[in-house]
Amino acid sequence: QGYAIWIPLLEAVRARRLPSARVIGCVITVVIGVGILAGVDLRSMRLGRGEFEAILCSMVFAAQILWAERPGYAANRVGLIAVLTFAVATVAFMPVVALTAPSVGALVALYADPWHVTLLIGLAIGSTGLGLLMMFRYQRYVGATAATIIYCSEPIFVAGFAFFMPAMLSSLLAVNYANETLTRELLIGGGLIIAANVAMQIRPRRSDPAKKIDINHE
Repeated sequence: QGYAIWIPLLEAVRARRLPSARVIGCVITVVIGVGILAGVDLRSMRLGRGEFEAILCSMVFAAQILWAERPGYAANRVGLIAVLTFAVATVAFMPVVALTAPSVGALVALYADPWHVTLLIGLAIGSTGLGLLMMFRYQRYVGATAATIIYCSEPIFVAGFAFFMPAMLSSLLAVNYANETLTRELLIGGGLIIAANVAMQIRPRRSDPAKKIDINHE
């Protein structure tokens, strides 16, 4: 969720003005909420290779978020764009798999298991495909900054599914996978993320100029 920081900064540079106090407050709130859910400990946190790679990935995703709402793409066929996104990702990951897989036999064993393939297809279509489709179709109606705060609610949905799905998968995959339990961190972190989303969607009511009374004419 590092993009929650980059998007407002990039939007501020593009608009040449500082973000509003509401945006700054929502970003700080959602980052704290995500940090609590992730169990971040500032006293022991160190920036190593993995952390820098994650930051770089968040910057790339921030660029995708900004690019998705460009007016020139409004007429695009979002279904086709989502399919092409999958195709490009597949081609990009093939050399990574070839370089990091322990052996060819490990790949064969993975794709020979029907349950693993079913889970892979479910994640590809349900989580990634549907998410990309909704992102390309609807993000431009809320704006990049508001969409960024919404995307940060992903850990809440993950936690919600984790209350019942692990036990279901355990019986199917024959693995010891316990359900998530409700914790104080989940309540506090999730509550902050929800509060940031609600605050981001609240707009101050604008008075109707036609209803204003002209005191001089009165």
